Amino acid sequence: MVDPSLAQNVDSEIGRHCAHSLPAVALTLGRRFWPCLRTTYQALVSDVQWKVRHIVASCLHELATILGPQIASQDLVPSFEGFVRDVDEVRVGLLERLGHFLRGLGQGDQRRSLPLLADFLCTDNHRNWRFRHTLARQLCELAELYNPLDINQYLVPVASELLLDKVAEVRHKSVDAVTSLLHNMASQPLVRKQFVRDLCTKAHDQKWAQRQLFCLLVEEMAFQDCMTREEFLVIALPKLLKLCNDSVPNVRMATAHCLATTIAEKGEGEGGPLGFGRGLEEGVVEGFVQRCVPACATVCG
Repeated sequence: MVDPSLAQNVDSEIGRHCAHSLPAVALTLGRRFWPCLRTTYQALVSDVQWKVRHIVASCLHELATILGPQIASQDLVPSFEGFVRDVDEVRVGLLERLGHFLRGLGQGDQRRSLPLLADFLCTDNHRNWRFRHTLARQLCELAELYNPLDINQYLVPVASELLLDKVAEVRHKSVDAVTSLLHNMASQPLVRKQFVRDLCTKAHDQKWAQRQLFCLLVEEMAFQDCMTREEFLVIALPKLLKLCNDSVPNVRMATAHCLATTIAEKGEGEGGPLGFGRGLEEGVVEGFVQRCVPACATVCG
């Protein structure tokens, strides 16, 4: 496998078979005998076939768990950095298990990997929206690994870029990522509040899809307790009320649904004008909003 002169005379699929078996062999031999596998591992990492590299990238998280942070820092992190800049077919194997892999590293290597996350925003084929969808899903896991300042510096820009994606599925999954980031920024209220303010600027965006996304963001932030009642009333609610008269019907419907559900969540009391329930049918949401807008204005002060 590692001798080029011999590799020409064996099955061309031998690399894939070796890559598939690598985690099991590493687990059987244990950390003590990893040096016996290191040369083979390095040969697989640099194999000319992307399918072989894809398999290695896909099992990198298993190797990190088996070998521990010290060996992972020495042998796996350099491979990780190379895979990040590989072809998309290889990178997707790494990305799908990114959170799991980073958990197996020491804190120093976890932080060292942060600047590389933005590289996942660049793809060989921009039509491959599922790659970006996977990145948004991984952000939810990565948020638990870092402190609020690192989240704000490295993860927030990635999430903000994904919120601008042309594909609705990616934007909607990015909303989940945003709520996870906000949850893990709670210990830095000023930084978190500024992020909330930045998100709320979407209410004035020229693109109607971004104004619609603003409504979804507010709704999710309210239900996930990522936004205080004061922030909802002072920052988000005035913008929502202005969107009631938006020229795009889809935005008005999203605004109506957001108002109906978030006011029930953030309002006081269950029997008053701010306490009607969730789960309204789309056809009657607008009627509920017409009844609650005066109450909204009163609460907003």
